[in-house]
Amino acid sequence: MREGSFTGIDVFRTEPHNIEARVDFTTSGIENSAVVNEDYASGSGTLIFTNTGGTGDFKQTIIVTGLPLIDSFDDPDHEDTEVFFLKLSNPRSSSIDVEITGVNPYPVFILEDKDPHS
Repeated sequence: MREGSFTGIDVFRTEPHNIEARVDFTTSGIENSAVVNEDYASGSGTLIFTNTGGTGDFKQTIIVTGLPLIDSFDDPDHEDTEVFFLKLSNPRSSSIDVEITGVNPYPVFILEDKDPHS
């Protein structure tokens, strides 16, 4: 993702698709990299995988936002690629056991949009 832009991160669910399931998500930074509310917008919420027969049964999308670089006296001329994480937690369903598989937390990379040669 580039500074000042947003991107969607798709979260997929395996079968069964005919039972509603939920999972919480949150963003978090790491030391010496992307800083919340400076480099990316903080986010959290709950994904609801429906049981209606549509796309929402197996796929939900989380929108994450990279904040634009604001020129100031103390900003470096060039920032390295920065990273923050999107973490899934608390998977649940009223009728089946659910679990999180795959990469978790998921790294989101922010690429600088400023040309270091200008």
